[in-house]
Order: sequence, then structure tokens, then C-alpha cells
Amino acid sequence: MEVLSGSSIIFIIKVFGAFLGLITNILINNWYGEKVLGTLDIINSFFAICTIFTLMGTSTSVLRLIPEYLTKYSILSAYYIYKKIAYLVFFSSVTISILVYFNSHIISDYIFAKPHLKIVLSFAALIIVFKTFQKFTISTLRAIKNIKAFSLIQFLIPLANFIFIIIVFNFFPFNKSISNIRYDPIYISFAISILFSIIGIIIVNNYFKNSNNSETPTKKITYKKIIQISFPMFLTSSMLIIIGKVSILFLAANVGENEISYFSRALKLGLLTSFMLQSINQIIAPKFSELYHNSEIDKLFS
Repeated sequence: MEVLSGSSIIFIIKVFGAFLGLITNILINNWYGEKVLGTLDIINSFFAICTIFTLMGTSTSVLRLIPEYLTKYSILSAYYIYKKIAYLVFFSSVTISILVYFNSHIISDYIFAKPHLKIVLSFAALIIVFKTFQKFTISTLRAIKNIKAFSLIQFLIPLANFIFIIIVFNFFPFNKSISNIRYDPIYISFAISILFSIIGIIIVNNYFKNSNNSETPTKKITYKKIIQISFPMFLTSSMLIIIGKVSILFLAANVGENEISYFSRALKLGLLTSFMLQSINQIIAPKFSELYHNSEIDKLFS
């Protein structure tokens, strides 16, 4: 029942997010033009590839480790795991961010063959840390089974994007036929990533601190062990993301932003059929870990 109710909520939110995303894309296309919409798709795909290496599989391994340590040891032990992974993710994301920032001209000129994207990529490099922690904290909310907060953030991200684009365009209108290109939707998405990464960190930390019992002994884990557990998940998650996103980056090097926007819309429409499966997977992964470490795996079949 827990899996069914949680999956239903997430499915509804995903449908809402997809619908709102479609409306938002139509507004961006009409107000800012197909070129800006295509650039947004390039940047989002670029983020997806970068966060493969900044997260290093920890967004999946946290779904195993935190339920395990909550079940077998203590909340303090789970909090210790969370902080240790967070430090690892912070170090990797800062490293990737610095590399991308100082090589943004190479990426824009030689990989994407679009020199005009250098400034946008430089800003994107500064957002990599926030984008990484947005994904990491969302996975952590799944791990601690805070479905309400997880669902609320999934609901608010597309809603905030939709609202801010309407506000910015109406307060700072321009005629795309006579004005230079403005990348307002891209910078809005950057601001939303910063906002929800901070919100996610606050919610997760409050959960652990409010539930923490300082007298409970802590079961520790080394960075080496975390990497060993995360690496296979890094390989599988990277394959899934590369399949979905690398095609856009290949197109970016060969065609214009207009064509990329058409391809991305078609790709997203094709993925709509997987919503139900994704909804179930997002709930059931931490539940598997909890039942396994409670020696209650038989409940899966009851």
C-alpha cells in the first residue's frame, strides 16, 4: 500500500510536470524563439552529463546506504553517511565546475561549434555544484522516505520555472524580431537550481538533526567503501543518461539550436510512456533496502 500510494502521487506529479513543461516550452518558443529553446536543451543535457561525474553514482548508492544504516544502526550513523557522501560530492562538483569554467571557450568553440555560447557555459559551470546537490538531496529525500518533501520539490520546480518565466517576460518584455537574443529562461533555470538545492539541503539536515540522538553510537564508513559501492551504480546510471542526453550534444556540434529544439521535444514525448515505471522505481528502491536489512524480504511477496 505504501508503494502504491507513493507511486500514485509521484505519477500524478510527473504528469503535471510534463504538462507544465510543455506549456513552458511553448511560451519560451513564442516569446524568446526556437534558438533559445534549443540552447536550453543543450545546457540541460550538458548538466546531465556533468552530474554523472560529480555524483559518481552516489545518488543511487545513498538509496541503499541510508536505509541500511537507519535500520541496522542509528539515525546518527545515517547522518554520518549523508555528510560523508555530501563532502565527496561537493569536492567532485567543485572540481568539475572549475574545469568547465576555465575550458568553456574550448567546449563552445570546438565541441559545440557555437562560440556564442561561451558566456552561457561559463555561468553554467558555476551552477554545476548547485545542480549536483539538487539531485543529491532529492535522492536523499527518497532514501529517508520523506515522500511529501520529495513530491513537493518535484511539483514546485516546473511550477517555479513556469511562473518566473511569465514574470520576467512581462516585466522585461522585448521584441525578438528586432532585439538581440536573450537567454532569460536559461538564467531562470540556473536560479531555480540554486534555490531548490538550498531548500533540499535544509530539509534533509533538519530531518537528521530533529531525529538525532547524540547518545547513540555511530557506525562509520570510509570514503573508499562509499566509492566501491557507488562505482557500479555510476556505470549503470551513466549509460542511462548518456543514451538519453548524448544525442542532443552530438546534434549541438552539427546543427543549429532550432533543430535541436525540435528533436528534444520529440524525445521527451517518446519518454512519456515510462512515467509509471519511473514512479514505482522512485518509491520502491529504498523500500527494498529497508526490508532486506530488516530481514523482512518476504513481505515483498505478501
